Parts: sequence; structure tokens; C-alpha cells
Amino acid sequence: MIEFDIEEIKESIQDLSDNDKLKVLEEKETEIYSLIEELEGYLSEIEELKEEIEERQHTAFYNNVQDALKEAGYNIPWDNNGNLTIELGSATITIMPTSEKISVYFTAEKHQLSYRELMSRLLPDYKQDGTFFGLSCQEENLIANLIETIKTLTNAEGQFSEISGKS
Repeated sequence: MIEFDIEEIKESIQDLSDNDKLKVLEEKETEIYSLIEELEGYLSEIEELKEEIEERQHTAFYNNVQDALKEAGYNIPWDNNGNLTIELGSATITIMPTSEKISVYFTAEKHQLSYRELMSRLLPDYKQDGTFFGLSCQEENLIANLIETIKTLTNAEGQFSEISGKS
């Protein structure tokens, strides 16, 4: 890798004519642009390699989650947004797991406050922000926490249905 020291460059051209100074500086500029182009090529290749690895990790994570769900007796496929969605009562529960966090979001046209209170009681370890609930966890505990969350929510299906029945 070529290093450029601007002070050395200034010193090396100080006794030259203005035309010669411009010539030297234009050569340095060309060298730098060439290096930038070369480095951008390397950077592009590195980004592609990172994307491939991240995609493999993402696919493995999705597969591991699906395997664990099936093993626990749940058939909850990934939706088009990469989330797990279940219907409980008249609420739609969206679960968004990442390698570091489980986020749970619910939507309901009616009885939002009742659903929020129920979710808050069911998921006391989750940090709540309106209709979003989040649990930070270690990657090695994530799937177990996810299964436990789904079990807790589906076991409370009757409570969700009771809320739906309110007029």
C-alpha cells in the first residue's frame, strides 16, 4: 500500500516551477484515484462475501427457529416480512425474532387496551412500548425464549377470545 505524506509532497515540490508542481500534483492525484478505484473493488468484494455469510446465517437462523417450533408442536410459518404471525381472538400477534431480541407486536381493531393489559400480564419480562413488547436475550437462549413466548401466548388463547367477545 502506498502511503502519502502531504508534508513530504509539499517539501518535494517547493523548489519546482508552478507548471512542474502542477504536473507532480496531477500525477499524485492520478495515483490516489487509481488506488481509490482498486480499494473500492476490494471493498465491493468484501461486501459481497459478507452478504453471502449473513444470508447463510439468516437462513440457518430461520431453519433453526422452524425446527424448534415444529419440535415444540407449533406450525407457524414465516410470513413475507420474515415474522411469525398468529391469530388469537381478534388480535393478530406478530413475533419478530432476531439473534439478539424477540419483539412482539399486536394489532386489534377493538379492545386494544384490554389486549395490551393481557399482553403485559402474559409477558412481564418484556419491555413494553405501546403495542410493542421487546425482550433482549442472548443468542443461545433466544429460541428457548421464543418457544416459551409462543407457548405463553397460545395457552392464553381463551383469554384472547374472551376479550374478543366483549361488546
